[in-house]
Formats: sequence, structure tokens, C-alpha cells
Amino acid sequence: MSEKVLALIELQQFDGSWNTSSELTDIIGIKIPAGKGKEWVTLLVLNWLEVKCAEEEGTWGMVAEKARNWLATENSGTWEGMEAEIVELVKKA
Repeated sequence: MSEKVLALIELQQFDGSWNTSSELTDIIGIKIPAGKGKEWVTLLVLNWLEVKCAEEEGTWGMVAEKARNWLATENSGTWEGMEAEIVELVKKA
């Protein structure tokens, strides 16, 4: 799992977000539905790290903090629905 965490860290944008890419979907094993923006993808990656790589939080903790800070500046107020959908996707992966 360490290789996947490091690969995800490399894909993080300078601002703390993640974009949809084939590399990202290959790493996490989840197909990102069309039309999902950076907020949704960033929430997906954070949830995936928390659920699938909890034991490696020492590696990804600072990266997650940067992503959460970015999300706080982008808050569109519609995350509750996003998070429920994301949690289900991650559970199935």
C-alpha cells in the first residue's frame, strides 16, 4: 500500500487538490464518474486514504491536511451529498 500512497502524494496539486486522471483511478481502483470536479476528487482521495491506508497516516497526514485546507477555501456548501456518495464508492473498492 505504501507505493500507492506515495504515488497519490506525487499526483497532489500544489494547492492541495487532486484532479481526475487515469493514474489516480489506477491507484485507488475507483472509476471516477464523469463531470466530477476537483472538490469531489479531493474528497474521494482523502476518504480512500483514511479508509484504505489508515495505518500509514504518518506518511499521508500532512498531505491530507493540505488538502483539507484547500477544501476549506473552496467550500461550496454541497459536501454532505458528495461525502455520502464517496463513502459508498470507497466501501465497494
